[in-house]
Amino acid sequence: MTVIKFPEKQDLTAEDAWKTYVRLAVKANETLRLEDGIAAGKAWGRFVTRFVHDDSPGGPAA
Repeated sequence: MTVIKFPEKQDLTAEDAWKTYVRLAVKANETLRLEDGIAAGKAWGRFVTRFVHDDSPGGPAA
């Protein structure tokens, strides 16, 4: 069994998290590789989580 590890990127702002997601989603759509789709999905999760747990500008209170 192959184990694929994806490094967790620490985005500083909600905008950084969004840009990371968009970049990875574009890559996944271009390559159609499962691994790229998983990376994009994880980035989406990190982006959405910011609006539940983040009080920085652009976070849930914005």
